[in-house]
Amino acid sequence: MPILVLFNSIPKIALAPLFLLWLGYGVFPNIMIAFMVAFFPVVINATTGMQAVDDDLLDLVRYLNASKLQIFLKIRIPNSLPYIFAGIRTSATMCVVGVLVGEFIASKRGLGYLLRDAQAFIDMPTMFACLVVLAILGVSFFGIISLVERIVMPWRFTPANAGE
Repeated sequence: MPILVLFNSIPKIALAPLFLLWLGYGVFPNIMIAFMVAFFPVVINATTGMQAVDDDLLDLVRYLNASKLQIFLKIRIPNSLPYIFAGIRTSATMCVVGVLVGEFIASKRGLGYLLRDAQAFIDMPTMFACLVVLAILGVSFFGIISLVERIVMPWRFTPANAGE
Protein backbone atom coordinates (compact mmCIF):
# COMPACT_ATOMS: atom_id res chain seq x y z
CA MET A 1 0.00 0.00 0.00
CA PRO A 2 2.77 2.56 0.74
CA ILE A 3 4.22 1.99 -2.74
CA LEU A 4 0.80 2.53 -4.31
CA VAL A 5 0.34 5.74 -2.34
CA LEU A 6 3.80 6.91 -3.46
CA PHE A 7 3.01 6.33 -7.14
CA ASN A 8 -0.46 7.81 -6.72
CA SER A 9 1.01 11.02 -5.30
CA ILE A 10 2.94 11.69 -8.53
CA PRO A 11 0.95 14.13 -10.68
CA LYS A 12 -0.24 12.20 -13.72
CA ILE A 13 -0.11 15.31 -15.89
CA ALA A 14 3.61 15.53 -15.16
CA LEU A 15 4.03 11.97 -16.46
CA ALA A 16 2.40 12.77 -19.81
CA PRO A 17 5.55 14.23 -21.45
CA LEU A 18 7.55 11.21 -20.26
CA PHE A 19 5.04 8.82 -21.84
CA LEU A 20 5.33 10.75 -25.07
CA LEU A 21 9.11 10.45 -25.02
CA TRP A 22 9.04 6.76 -24.14
CA LEU A 23 6.09 5.66 -26.28
CA GLY A 24 6.09 8.20 -29.10
CA TYR A 25 3.13 10.09 -30.44
CA GLY A 26 -0.21 8.52 -31.19
CA VAL A 27 -3.05 6.80 -29.42
CA PHE A 28 -1.03 4.48 -27.16
CA PRO A 29 0.48 7.22 -24.94
CA ASN A 30 -3.00 8.70 -24.49
CA ILE A 31 -4.31 5.32 -23.42
CA MET A 32 -1.44 4.93 -20.96
CA ILE A 33 -2.08 8.36 -19.45
CA ALA A 34 -5.78 7.51 -19.05
CA PHE A 35 -4.81 4.15 -17.51
CA MET A 36 -2.47 5.82 -15.00
CA VAL A 37 -5.17 8.29 -14.00
CA ALA A 38 -7.83 5.57 -13.67
CA PHE A 39 -5.73 2.78 -12.12
CA PHE A 40 -5.16 4.03 -8.59
CA PRO A 41 -8.73 4.70 -7.45
CA VAL A 42 -9.66 1.13 -8.42
CA VAL A 43 -6.65 -0.45 -6.71
CA ILE A 44 -6.97 1.59 -3.53
CA ASN A 45 -10.71 0.92 -3.27
CA ALA A 46 -10.19 -2.79 -3.98
CA THR A 47 -7.53 -2.98 -1.28
CA THR A 48 -9.84 -1.23 1.17
CA GLY A 49 -12.63 -3.65 0.29
CA MET A 50 -10.39 -6.68 0.76
CA GLN A 51 -9.40 -5.45 4.21
CA ALA A 52 -12.99 -4.60 5.22
CA VAL A 53 -14.14 -8.22 5.33
CA ASP A 54 -15.70 -9.17 8.68
CA ASP A 55 -13.17 -10.99 10.88
CA ASP A 56 -15.85 -13.37 12.19
CA LEU A 57 -16.61 -14.48 8.65
CA LEU A 58 -12.92 -15.10 7.98
CA ASP A 59 -12.62 -17.06 11.23
CA LEU A 60 -15.62 -19.18 10.24
CA VAL A 61 -14.28 -20.15 6.83
CA ARG A 62 -10.84 -20.84 8.28
CA TYR A 63 -12.50 -23.09 10.86
CA LEU A 64 -14.15 -24.91 7.95
CA ASN A 65 -10.65 -25.45 6.45
CA ALA A 66 -11.07 -23.15 3.47
CA SER A 67 -7.89 -22.62 1.47
CA LYS A 68 -6.45 -19.16 0.90
CA LEU A 69 -7.65 -19.30 -2.70
CA GLN A 70 -11.19 -20.19 -1.60
CA ILE A 71 -11.17 -17.37 0.95
CA PHE A 72 -10.00 -14.96 -1.73
CA LEU A 73 -12.46 -16.06 -4.43
CA LYS A 74 -15.52 -16.75 -2.27
CA ILE A 75 -15.19 -14.24 0.56
CA ARG A 76 -12.81 -11.36 -0.16
CA ILE A 77 -13.73 -10.70 -3.81
CA PRO A 78 -17.55 -10.79 -3.37
CA ASN A 79 -17.36 -8.64 -0.24
CA SER A 80 -15.09 -6.10 -1.91
CA LEU A 81 -17.18 -5.73 -5.09
CA PRO A 82 -19.00 -2.59 -3.85
CA TYR A 83 -15.63 -0.95 -3.17
CA ILE A 84 -14.24 -2.07 -6.53
CA PHE A 85 -17.23 -0.70 -8.42
CA ALA A 86 -16.99 2.59 -6.52
CA GLY A 87 -13.38 2.86 -7.70
CA ILE A 88 -14.33 1.93 -11.27
CA ARG A 89 -17.12 4.54 -11.33
CA THR A 90 -14.67 7.19 -10.12
CA SER A 91 -12.06 6.07 -12.63
CA ALA A 92 -14.52 6.04 -15.53
CA THR A 93 -14.90 9.79 -15.34
CA MET A 94 -11.24 10.39 -14.57
CA CYS A 95 -10.04 8.46 -17.61
CA VAL A 96 -11.85 10.98 -19.83
CA VAL A 97 -9.66 13.65 -18.22
CA GLY A 98 -6.57 11.49 -18.75
CA VAL A 99 -7.23 11.09 -22.46
CA LEU A 100 -7.93 14.79 -22.75
CA VAL A 101 -4.57 15.60 -21.14
CA GLY A 102 -2.81 13.26 -23.56
CA GLU A 103 -4.54 14.88 -26.51
CA PHE A 104 -3.72 18.36 -25.21
CA ILE A 105 -0.03 17.55 -25.05
CA ALA A 106 0.52 15.70 -28.29
CA SER A 107 -2.19 14.78 -30.70
CA LYS A 108 -3.27 15.72 -34.16
CA ARG A 109 -6.88 14.64 -33.67
CA GLY A 110 -9.43 14.04 -30.97
CA LEU A 111 -11.44 16.24 -28.62
CA GLY A 112 -8.37 17.46 -26.75
CA TYR A 113 -6.76 18.61 -29.97
CA LEU A 114 -10.01 20.21 -31.12
CA LEU A 115 -10.44 21.95 -27.76
CA ARG A 116 -6.85 23.23 -27.80
CA ASP A 117 -7.27 24.43 -31.38
CA ALA A 118 -10.58 26.15 -30.56
CA GLN A 119 -8.93 27.85 -27.59
CA ALA A 120 -6.13 29.18 -29.81
CA PHE A 121 -8.69 30.71 -32.19
CA ILE A 122 -11.07 31.77 -29.39
CA ASP A 123 -13.83 29.68 -30.95
CA MET A 124 -16.31 29.57 -28.06
CA PRO A 125 -19.01 27.42 -29.70
CA THR A 126 -16.48 24.69 -30.53
CA MET A 127 -15.04 24.84 -27.00
CA PHE A 128 -18.48 24.45 -25.45
CA ALA A 129 -19.38 21.66 -27.87
CA CYS A 130 -16.21 19.78 -26.88
CA LEU A 131 -16.99 20.25 -23.20
CA VAL A 132 -20.55 18.99 -23.69
CA VAL A 133 -19.31 15.91 -25.56
CA LEU A 134 -16.72 15.24 -22.82
CA ALA A 135 -19.39 15.58 -20.13
CA ILE A 136 -21.69 13.21 -22.01
CA LEU A 137 -18.85 10.70 -22.34
CA GLY A 138 -18.09 10.87 -18.61
CA VAL A 139 -21.74 10.50 -17.61
CA SER A 140 -22.19 7.67 -20.12
CA PHE A 141 -19.22 5.76 -18.75
CA PHE A 142 -20.53 6.27 -15.22
CA GLY A 143 -23.97 4.99 -16.26
CA ILE A 144 -22.57 1.95 -18.05
CA ILE A 145 -20.49 1.01 -14.99
CA SER A 146 -23.55 1.47 -12.75
CA LEU A 147 -25.56 -0.80 -15.04
CA VAL A 148 -22.85 -3.46 -14.97
CA GLU A 149 -22.77 -3.15 -11.18
CA ARG A 150 -26.52 -3.82 -11.02
CA ILE A 151 -26.05 -6.90 -13.19
CA VAL A 152 -23.04 -8.25 -11.28
CA MET A 153 -24.43 -7.51 -7.80
CA PRO A 154 -28.23 -7.70 -7.99
CA TRP A 155 -28.49 -8.41 -4.24
CA ARG A 156 -27.34 -4.83 -3.49
CA PHE A 157 -30.29 -3.36 -5.35
CA THR A 158 -33.17 -5.31 -3.87
CA PRO A 159 -36.01 -3.26 -2.30
CA ALA A 160 -34.72 -4.12 1.18
CA ASN A 161 -31.35 -2.50 0.37
CA ALA A 162 -32.70 0.41 -1.66
CA GLY A 163 -32.14 2.93 1.15
CA GLU A 164 -28.46 2.05 1.61
